[in-house]
Amino acid sequence: MNITTRPEEYSDFDQIRLLNILAFDRADEADLIDRIRNENEYLPALSFVALHNSKIIGHIMLSKITIGEHFEGLAALAPMAVLPDFQNKGIGSLLVDHAVSEAEKIGLSAIVVLGHPNFYPRFGFGKASLKGITCPYAGVPNEAFLVKELYDNSLKGISGMVTYSTAFTSEQ
Repeated sequence: MNITTRPEEYSDFDQIRLLNILAFDRADEADLIDRIRNENEYLPALSFVALHNSKIIGHIMLSKITIGEHFEGLAALAPMAVLPDFQNKGIGSLLVDHAVSEAEKIGLSAIVVLGHPNFYPRFGFGKASLKGITCPYAGVPNEAFLVKELYDNSLKGISGMVTYSTAFTSEQ
């Protein structure tokens, strides 16, 4: 299967919205994406689509975060979605690899993700708590809140609670 990735474009927004609704069987993540795009934390250069035969089949987005008092070079990976017919075919892995690689290229320091503890560690994500980084959401299992340093010791001196864009907590 020939899959390509590229940055999302404005003309993709409706397809990305539908993709997320189909992938999650609800509109929550699609609504979150719409809200993130209206915030200063939106990183258009780190929001990508995966295409198969020119059809958008996957999407991933990173947005700016703060950890404790530190805000430079930090991002959250959320959300990521793949159309149901293309799930479990490596598309999500391709998107994560691509997003991490592009984040490294533009000089980000670290990425956090609230995600499946059996999926993200293969990309170098580990328990955020081991780096002194805490999740702002109650009840999140320690194993599911993960962080990846994008270069050696990039989190040295950085710890505390993650603050996401208000898009993650507001309903507009």
